Amino acid sequence: ILEEIFSVGNVSEQEVRNICGSLLFSGETVKKQIKNLSGGEKSRVCLAKAMLTPCHILMLDEPTNHLDMESCFALLECLQNFAGTLVIVSHDEYFLSELATRLVVFENGKIAVKDKTYTEFLAQEGWTFEDNLEKKTEKISDHKQAFLEKKEKEKRIRQLQTEQKNCEKRIEQIGKEQEKNAF
Repeated sequence: ILEEIFSVGNVSEQEVRNICGSLLFSGETVKKQIKNLSGGEKSRVCLAKAMLTPCHILMLDEPTNHLDMESCFALLECLQNFAGTLVIVSHDEYFLSELATRLVVFENGKIAVKDKTYTEFLAQEGWTFEDNLEKKTEKISDHKQAFLEKKEKEKRIRQLQTEQKNCEKRIEQIGKEQEKNAF
């Protein structure tokens, strides 16, 4: 890991160790070979290299994918300390609420720029599909309820039919017993 991160060039050992520590690589872990790392660990190595590469903008596509919770928090802390601009594509709402200060929203075939945090966006506007989803969910719930009621009625009818057959058999048995006892 250390060798791979040093390959960025022109970085001090202290910078590399700091970034490794902040991305949860410590002790003997930093001596692991890249081929032996998990997907999440490889992602963190790539992020470390990107963060040590002099740049003004960092573009990340679903950066929390393949990361465990501890790694996500470490990544979040690193990105909060990044001095440049972050462009992040993510479905991780917590991550967005902690980092996003300006949004490019793609919704209903339109693109809109929002000069607000993700939390402000949710509080003030929210996603329109959530309203539609709520209405669809209510509709689905109504249909589901009707379906469940129908199934319950069908089940009760089958139970009653079974009880009826059992009663008819019992009546038949009683009739045979009476005939037998009559002689």
